[in-house]
Amino acid sequence: MQRSKLFVVLPRIPWPLEKGDKLRAYYFLEGLSKKHDIFLFALYRKKYDKESQLKIENIVKQYYFFKISIFELLLNAFFALFTKKPFQVAYFSNYFMKRKISKLAKIEKPDVVFCQLVRTAHYVKGLNCKKIIDYQDTLSLGMKRRADLATGLKRKLFQVESSRLLKYEKLIENWFDERIIITEQDLLHLPVNKNEVHIIANGVDTDFYYDSKKENANEILFVGNMSYAPNVNAVEFFCTKIFPEIVKKIPNAVFYIVGADPHWKVKTLASDNVVVTGWVNDSRIYYERCAVFVAPMQIGTGLQNKLLEAMSMTRACVTTSLANNALGAVHEKNILIADSVDEWVEKVLYLLENSSERKQIASNARNFVLENYSWNAQIEKLNKII
Repeated sequence: MQRSKLFVVLPRIPWPLEKGDKLRAYYFLEGLSKKHDIFLFALYRKKYDKESQLKIENIVKQYYFFKISIFELLLNAFFALFTKKPFQVAYFSNYFMKRKISKLAKIEKPDVVFCQLVRTAHYVKGLNCKKIIDYQDTLSLGMKRRADLATGLKRKLFQVESSRLLKYEKLIENWFDERIIITEQDLLHLPVNKNEVHIIANGVDTDFYYDSKKENANEILFVGNMSYAPNVNAVEFFCTKIFPEIVKKIPNAVFYIVGADPHWKVKTLASDNVVVTGWVNDSRIYYERCAVFVAPMQIGTGLQNKLLEAMSMTRACVTTSLANNALGAVHEKNILIADSVDEWVEKVLYLLENSSERKQIASNARNFVLENYSWNAQIEKLNKII
């Protein structure tokens, strides 16, 4: 079978996998590389290392990385003040990447161009080939939820950005031939023709995140990028409202907060019973040891990769309705759902104190992921669209 030429435009180099968009991008690239010659264009802020370079070299035909300088960021932010462009679209703007994509498109004549997130849409506007946009999440909805919880100037800024994103998500709809998104929940809020958007969920590598029966009693875990506002909000909520009640009943309970770049608010949560690790090379060590995994998401959009990973490793999980609406697990079978403070305390204590029930839910969680969230199935859907 003849291999097609595929241009892929990303807002970040997709390695290491400490952010959800990078994880999705990497597994898409890995899967698509089996049938397509990939030309990758990606931005970066911090200097990438040799490992990142080697990981990408192994799955693409050619790659081009472009640095966003501090000067460029300030200039883009300044001009965005006087336009209707969302600030995060302006943030991810780079003249040299735009020029390279246009120039190479004339030479290579790609069959398909794939863009991840609305942040990269402007790079391919007008290219004469089939174009696909992965909205991934409804960013305007995520920003609205942040505005609802904020106060003062922050609230106003988030409201402005949400409004700009909403208009931009609609504006770019007709720049592309095909549109995809991760969840039905986000699609409901996307301001486009719903019938012309494909749902392609995230997956999980169930071999890497293996079936583990080990656990340490009374250890609770949260994993995520700890500079990301919804994750910061989630662990603050858990540590201030939920965990003190758990410690009253189980004094030796320990809550691990694992993930890169912990915000100062997260660092202040550390105590004798709360461990903030920062970046770890292999999160499976912590998934394997915890008795209960929690994802107390109050804001944010999309599918929580952290839940897929924990469930794949046979962990009993507790999360909110907000997060589970995207996941689609069955309450009291594959997962436990809690929204109020009282529900959270009750559900976490129930799992910690009932070993047999905990193990049954954990086993069901692993089976749920195997049946619904393999990367191969998601890649096949994307190949059909291409």
